[in-house]
Amino acid sequence: MTVDELLSLRLMVAAGTAAAPVDASTVAAAEIAAGLWERAMSAGRSDRLTPDQLAIIGRLLVTRGESVWLVPVGGRPIVAADWDVTSTGARFEDWRYRVTVAGPSGQAVRTVGSDGVLHFRIRVSDKAPWRGRSPWQVATTTASLAAHLEGSLNYEEAGPVGHVLPVPDVENASGVADALPALRGQTVLGETMGAGWETGQARAPGSREWQPVRIGPNPPESQRNLRGDVQDSLLAAAGVPVELVAPRSASDAREAWRRFLFATIAPVGQVVAQEARRVLGGDGRIDWADLAASDLQGRARSYRQLRDAGMADAEARRICGFES
Repeated sequence: MTVDELLSLRLMVAAGTAAAPVDASTVAAAEIAAGLWERAMSAGRSDRLTPDQLAIIGRLLVTRGESVWLVPVGGRPIVAADWDVTSTGARFEDWRYRVTVAGPSGQAVRTVGSDGVLHFRIRVSDKAPWRGRSPWQVATTTASLAAHLEGSLNYEEAGPVGHVLPVPDVENASGVADALPALRGQTVLGETMGAGWETGQARAPGSREWQPVRIGPNPPESQRNLRGDVQDSLLAAAGVPVELVAPRSASDAREAWRRFLFATIAPVGQVVAQEARRVLGGDGRIDWADLAASDLQGRARSYRQLRDAGMADAEARRICGFES
């Protein structure tokens, strides 16, 4: 981003002409990332969490950085609408949760210990280990810029749209003005200044009279380009390869999907599985075999290369995801 673009953007925000959203979660890139996380997580197979629960966890982790679920005794975990964490000590076992759960008839509040909730969180800070952070809470400058750009473009698009029709005499053109709305477009009459309509003077040679000029949104190209760059940065911050959203080729899309699965979803899945195992028991492992099948050719090549390098068959199969 150039200095001029940054200064222009800040001036628009200060002047109130760029009504920025509250945060970056309202921009398209955030919804693309949240949707990918949600769908990918729901494709995992867990012995304790259902696909719909995994989907909600995935979306909340990328948009909020954490997800809390109340675990009733002998019941199905319920996602929390809000929660507070207090403590009588630094140990995790000392944490107390005041959880709010929502239902069609209202909300209910419960206070339980750490063993009564599932608390999934990512990007945990050493200064606040009881809170998770979304990628856009960490990359605040980029997220703020994205929000301001969306607000600025929205302001631009909300401007007046129509046509200005030059006429020689606005006051005496009421008949034309009355007829124009029937054309289903809003038109404003403006007196022409370049046609030579003085008394007794003929129309200026070569002038193009009665040619309406469209008035409407026209954001600068630099702003549109900047918006694309910032949204790419938001995707990258969320662990979503840009090529997954706008692939240049089929091979780019496959490689992007492989990176998204093995570098983003699978590691986060381990965090989710660990927390599920802590509270719900079982092995907690999440199986990504269905998603990994999309990279079957690549894993087969890796398996062959590992075997050719002398690795034992069982170990090569485990590393390549053919066996658990």
